Amino acid sequence: GAGKFYFTPTTLLDYRIVYSMTKRSSPSQEIDNLQNNVSVGKSWGRKFGARVGYENRIIDDLLSRAISDGFLANFWARPTSRLYLSGTFATRKADAESTLTVLGDESRTRGSAKLRYTYPAWGSIQARWEGRFRRNNELNSSADYNVVSGELNLERARYGHVSVGYSYYVGMFEDRSD
Repeated sequence: GAGKFYFTPTTLLDYRIVYSMTKRSSPSQEIDNLQNNVSVGKSWGRKFGARVGYENRIIDDLLSRAISDGFLANFWARPTSRLYLSGTFATRKADAESTLTVLGDESRTRGSAKLRYTYPAWGSIQARWEGRFRRNNELNSSADYNVVSGELNLERARYGHVSVGYSYYVGMFEDRSD
């Protein structure tokens, strides 16, 4: 479910709740997932917008329970009718309250940035960066992942549409356990 409340035409409170259940093949093995998000967003006409929020997740089954809390933020800007910029940032700390797995507590951070230039007569060109970082102190390990990509879209109603894209991925996993 979800709900939105507009304080003003450009300021909004957004709440979302998602519940799901996954059934395993073992008897009495169901995993309940509950996610709550609340955020406040503000836009300044068609030029700029930003949002900040809080996220809570609970993953629960018969034998284990993990709770995570996080912060999220994003923005978008349209300085001209042809140029669009956006970015996101989110961080989350997961606590394994009771679990039979060896994974334990974990922290995750992710971010992205996008720049798109549109030329209405011919199409658009876009550049994007996305990064993720995951750390588990109990296992003394971390994973760092980044991708940089570009995309060119050529559009002519008379001739058709062509999209060309390229992505470069780089990542690192460190296992410093003894």
